[in-house]
Parts: sequence; structure tokens; C-alpha cells
Amino acid sequence: MSSLTEEERKKIVEEEQIRAEARLHFSQVPAKPAPKKMSGKQKRNLIGLILGVVSLIFVLIYWYLAIPVLLLAALWFWKRITISKKYKLYATAGIIVVFAAINGSLAYANRAPSIQILEPADNQSFQAKDVILKGRVVPKGATIKVRGTNVTVASDGTFEQSIPLPHESNTISILAENGKKNTTISLTFNRTFTEEEKKEQARIAQQNAQEEEKRKAEEEANKPVQEYKSQIIKLNGVLQTSFSTIGPIFVSKPDFSTWTQSEITQVAGLSVIIEKSYEVARDMEVPAQYKQFHSVWLQALKKYADAMPLMRQGFDERSVSKFTRATQLISEGAKLLERSTAEFEKVGK
Repeated sequence: MSSLTEEERKKIVEEEQIRAEARLHFSQVPAKPAPKKMSGKQKRNLIGLILGVVSLIFVLIYWYLAIPVLLLAALWFWKRITISKKYKLYATAGIIVVFAAINGSLAYANRAPSIQILEPADNQSFQAKDVILKGRVVPKGATIKVRGTNVTVASDGTFEQSIPLPHESNTISILAENGKKNTTISLTFNRTFTEEEKKEQARIAQQNAQEEEKRKAEEEANKPVQEYKSQIIKLNGVLQTSFSTIGPIFVSKPDFSTWTQSEITQVAGLSVIIEKSYEVARDMEVPAQYKQFHSVWLQALKKYADAMPLMRQGFDERSVSKFTRATQLISEGAKLLERSTAEFEKVGK
């Protein structure tokens, strides 16, 4: 140490002092305390806070149940929260004020909308063919329909729409909707026509009346045709239903001696229906344009009608020749029916 200079000794001393101060500083830093567990009171307060928030959310959504919920919440806070009565009163009053403000705000936002017409005035008269309707709706978020058509509402709640005036008196309806609530008003705008416009209106009205009269006359003249076509469709449906039942029996059992009594009875019954169809077709009133079709169609039905008694006689007498002849007539009738269908479609074009 004696070989050290004065300056080196001072430096060593300073370093020792710095290290001593550092040890002193760190020895005075308190140890990190262990986390404390929540007391029963703190837990109750936390649960109360959570229930209060949930209750507030419930009130906002189901505002119509808010009053009993609010009273229950206030009672719960009154009994459970460990604060002075003074602050309990303040808290209860604050909740009521907040609820009243929120409920009032919701009621105001969801109120029935009101419509203010800026121009033109109701029952005003015009010579123009149309008029621009201008108005304002409150609240601004409400929607507007004029004559059932949506109209754009500006950010300040104003709207406008062109209204045609085709008649002397023109009544329009305006519907405003705000959520589930709506308001409807009606306005009447009058149109004053010039003499030239009145003459033109009279000409159009007369033309429309003539066209309507012509349409009714054509409809009346076409009524027999429609009735005839309806009868044809009905009778063809009866034939199709009958032969769709008879056909599979003929195909599966060409030898009628193998038919069961049930099949014979069924075919015999349908044969009577087919005969009646011919009688109905024979007595029908036929429009001129369907004469050719009806002639061919009636020939087809006559073949069927002639075949039916032969077929029944074949059953009763066990006559193969009569049954074979009936089958031939049915085949000839089918060809004629196909030809008549082409004639019917030709007339319809």
C-alpha cells in the first residue's frame, strides 16, 4: 500500500464508498409483499358491482320491465353495500336519474314520426302536369313513402318527390315510419286543365271506351269457342283416364279368356263411359273454325263407341271374333284421334 500514490489511494477510497452506499440502498428496498386474498366483504362488493352492471344492461334492453328491476336493484344495494346511508341515498337517486334519462331518450328516439309539408299547400291548384312535393320528417332517421314508393330523406330530415297530376283531383298518401311506429297523412292537389287538354282527355276517354266495348264484344263472341274447347279438353281427359286403365290389361293379357272377373267388370264399366262420351260430343255446338277437327274427332269417338258393345258381347259370349273386332275398332279410333289432335292444334295457331 505504501507504494501507492496519493491519487490512487483517493480513488480506492471513493470506490469503497460507492459500493457501501449501494449495499445500504438495496438493503433498505422492502421485499415484495405476498398477494392478499379478497375478504368476504370485498367479494360481496364485487358481486354487487357485476349485478349492477347486468341490471343496467337488462334495463336498457327491456325498458318496459325497468321499474321493478330498478327497485330490486336499489333494495339490494341498500342492504348489501357497506357505505353510509347518505351515500346509499345518493347512489339510489343517481340510478333513478340515469334510468329516467335513458328511458326518456329511448322513448324520444322511438316516438311516432311527424310529417311537415313545406310546399305546396294542401288543396292547392296547378296547371302543370306535375308538382314537386317538399317536406320534412322528424325524427331524421325515419323513412318516407309517397304513394307506396320509398323517397330519399336527407340528413336534415327533408325530402322531395315529383307528383304527377293526371286528374282534376289528385289525392296522395305519405307514410312515415320510425321503427314500429308510423304516421300517415293525405294531401289533395288539384289540376286545372286548358280547353285543349280537356278536348284531348275527352278524345282519350272516348277511345278507351270504344276499345273496352270492342274487347267485351270479342270476349262475348269468343265465349262459345272457350266453352267448346273446355268441353273437348274434359272429354279427352275422360278418354285418356279410361284407356290408361284398359290399355295395360289388353297389353298384359291379349287372351281375354285369362281375364279375371274383376278386370272384366272394370273394363265393362269404362266402356259405358266411353260410349257416353261419343253421345256428348255428337250433340255439342261446334264453332265454325273447329268443324274440320270435330268431324275427325267424332269419327274417332264413333269407332270407340262401336267397339264397346262388341267387347262386352265378347265377354258374355266368350266370342273371340267379337273381341277381336272390338280391338280393331279401338285401334282405328286411336289413329283418328291422333289425326284430330293435329287438326285441333292447327286451329289453335
